[in-house]
Amino acid sequence: MSASILPSPATTNASRVRCPTYIAIIACLILSSTHARMSSQRGKEARALIQKTIRSFFDSSNGLPFLILDTRPCSAYRARHLSPSTNIPFHRLDRSRFQLPSKQTPFAVLESPQEKGTDVPDAGSDAAIGAFVSWRKPSDILKSRGWKAEWAFEDQPLFWEIFAEELKKGGIHVDPTLEIVEKDKVSSKNRTPYNFLFKPNPVLVKILPLIEQELATLRSDRLRGSERRDIEGRVMLRCLDVGCGAGRDMAYLVARSANGLSVDGVEWSVLGMDQREDVCELARHLARDTFLQDEETSTGKDLVARVNTLVGKVDSKTGVFWISPSPTSPNGSDEKHSVKDWYPLLQPNIRHYDADLDRDHQELLAKSSVTSTEDGFDLIVMIRFLQRSLFAPLVEHWLRPGGFLVLSTFVSDTDLPEYSKPGPAHRLQSKSEAREIFEALGLKVVMEEISLVEDGTRPVATVVAQKPI
Repeated sequence: MSASILPSPATTNASRVRCPTYIAIIACLILSSTHARMSSQRGKEARALIQKTIRSFFDSSNGLPFLILDTRPCSAYRARHLSPSTNIPFHRLDRSRFQLPSKQTPFAVLESPQEKGTDVPDAGSDAAIGAFVSWRKPSDILKSRGWKAEWAFEDQPLFWEIFAEELKKGGIHVDPTLEIVEKDKVSSKNRTPYNFLFKPNPVLVKILPLIEQELATLRSDRLRGSERRDIEGRVMLRCLDVGCGAGRDMAYLVARSANGLSVDGVEWSVLGMDQREDVCELARHLARDTFLQDEETSTGKDLVARVNTLVGKVDSKTGVFWISPSPTSPNGSDEKHSVKDWYPLLQPNIRHYDADLDRDHQELLAKSSVTSTEDGFDLIVMIRFLQRSLFAPLVEHWLRPGGFLVLSTFVSDTDLPEYSKPGPAHRLQSKSEAREIFEALGLKVVMEEISLVEDGTRPVATVVAQKPI
């Protein structure tokens, strides 16, 4: 009998066992191949999207400086970051809103993938606007609050790889100072050490080179007996910012020399005065965030020490600035000092408030303190703040001979646009009022102009005057 061509029962059973295994293996191979193709496709799409975003960012410059907000933790920023950029960690974003660009200015955000918070129900409430917390990323939160965070970069290896590639390609739109800075690696480019997302007051930007040039000549003139250059050839000048707010102009002023903007070796120290402790605290935070951003260097610490604040309230009738004793020094350190220690200027028009003394006794004590204006200020600025009773004591006691007084505040006049805020009491009542006040005090007006603030509707009068030598 010939052998059967049919498989034996044992063979059939073995095949039944192996067949599902083969199918499973083949299915896994197919799935793996499909997954690999999909992953590859997703990788290509991710690369293309990142590349497109970076190129769009580069193309947006049009010769203007790039603005980059880095919301990652300080440790991640110091390890590797884009330059120029400004580091405001996500958890400090609410406190630091005043450091952001205007809501009309586009900028980029570099963020960590895990930066998220919890949302607030009523997005239109004051609490919601101040909270800056959402399940969305920082860039989404900023956009929902009205800022133009138009480019969002995520801190991941692929981003850094593509950004480096695009930088190497260069092009007419790529800022030559833009680079990736890594810890412990020396930069090959001439970087601006301290970068701001906000724009300082345009009046200061415009007038400071002229003021610095004039003051550098005056203060370093040995024949006048007022040599002010130190051993490094720097001209050390002092500025008083009355109504300083959150201190943006103060930080800009102190950073000018390090950023290569100042004239003839001029360097600034600044004292800001404001009636609100919270905004003075913001000014101190801004100084530390700016000058200690990359690392805590001796230079950074020196610049932080040059930004000081006093909290108090101006008496509208007498122009006296009443301050209360503070438990800490004005630059935020834990050391206790008197105002005399903080600044060479004593107080012919500063009064210490003491609950144990009435106002009359305060003034009697203050009259015993007399200071030469040589220990005063080279520049006094009063921006978006108006207190007419302060002008006379500022000029008489606080402004050094040859020093400058800069006023830039809201104004009303018959041929200017009308507006509601601030009210009439906080505006100049005519385009000529400031000039008339300054000339009556013996100052020489060297510049005056009328412009509109950022909203394009409210006029501002700017007057710059110099005290005779």
